[in-house]
Amino acid sequence: MTNPRIKKIAATFAALLIFTFWGYQIYRVNFAKQVTEEALYKTVSEKIQATGYAIRSENVIANPYGGVLQYAVSDGGRVSSNGTVATAYSSVTTAGTKDQLDALKNEKQLLTDLQNPGNSYADSLETVGQQISKQMISLLNNSESGTSITADKQQLQYLLNKRQIIAGKSPDFSSRLSEIETQITQLSGTSNGQALGTVTTDKAGFFSSHVDGYENLFPINSVSTLTADDLEKEYPKGTVQDHTVGKVVNDFFWYFACTVPAKDANRFKLESTVTLSFPFASADEIPATVIAINQQDENSDAAIILKCDRMNANLVNLRKETAEVTVNQYSGIQVSQKAIHFETLTKDVKQADGTVTKQTQKVPGVYVMYGSEIRFCQIVQLYGDGTYVYCDPSPSADALMTDDTVKQYDQVIIEGTDLHDGKVID
Repeated sequence: MTNPRIKKIAATFAALLIFTFWGYQIYRVNFAKQVTEEALYKTVSEKIQATGYAIRSENVIANPYGGVLQYAVSDGGRVSSNGTVATAYSSVTTAGTKDQLDALKNEKQLLTDLQNPGNSYADSLETVGQQISKQMISLLNNSESGTSITADKQQLQYLLNKRQIIAGKSPDFSSRLSEIETQITQLSGTSNGQALGTVTTDKAGFFSSHVDGYENLFPINSVSTLTADDLEKEYPKGTVQDHTVGKVVNDFFWYFACTVPAKDANRFKLESTVTLSFPFASADEIPATVIAINQQDENSDAAIILKCDRMNANLVNLRKETAEVTVNQYSGIQVSQKAIHFETLTKDVKQADGTVTKQTQKVPGVYVMYGSEIRFCQIVQLYGDGTYVYCDPSPSADALMTDDTVKQYDQVIIEGTDLHDGKVID
């Protein structure tokens, strides 16, 4: 008596499950909401990380005097042939006295300049305001890099005083000038501040106070022949002699030689321009030219040799660094990878003799909401990063199997079911 009843309940439960399942499927197909994402025009960079060496024509400069050095040029600064790069003093105190004298003489010159009304009234408040802003930025940058900011502070004070004069105020500098004269006399009357000698360079170029022992690791005249094996070896540090002042990079051009995996080697083209940045050493982005792609075979790592023509305090001290290389930039309509579907389409193609033939092709595209209607738009991909695809905004009509392609601000469907061209959503 119990068995028939249990069977009836089981059958009813199974029927309810089947009904629920098919009801859900019908709902998904006909009533589930389509999730869309707005297509936007964007520019994206194709980047590769690579580790390599900065290679320059470098001449190490020795200090024949010993003592304490006071540099005449900062790292990355230009120095002429036979120009002074540093002055040697017998002690820190002696060098400090020379610094004090130079600072006092500079301040005296600035205050004397302010006493000449013609030097101030020639400028406007707006012009001086812009100069003050730039000087403050320079002071902050030098402060962060550890460079002396004495001259920056004096120049900023000079500009603030100049603004007061232009605004109609007349500061009195006579007391400060008298004080400066007294201090200069006192410092000049001692034996302090006398130099042991000046250190010069016989080569013109960019100066660096940093010598790392790898100055002659790779000969500059054979840099284009370097291989991945050459760049991936571990090299011992060369000997740095005592009393070394620094070095001069005496060629306008320098090189960054790096290795990339085989899969990335074909992204580089000879004589093409790429962009280099060194995220662990500098915020600068610099253009570079690909002068060599040295690869044993298509399955081996490649040595990429890049030629650069920019130099500053950060770049002059680079050696072995990890770089971010921008090999290409693409501008196009950004759509989610999730939105891409492949459809087989057919269109009429008019031949040269006037006849019309059918062309059938499977093409990638996205479904776009136009009001309550769904349309399939073919895309022509320029670049994809795995998350988004960047599409040509103006492909030729010959490249399309649809009447149009995706456009900026289109509502592209990234989630939905039973998608097909011409479907109407209530």
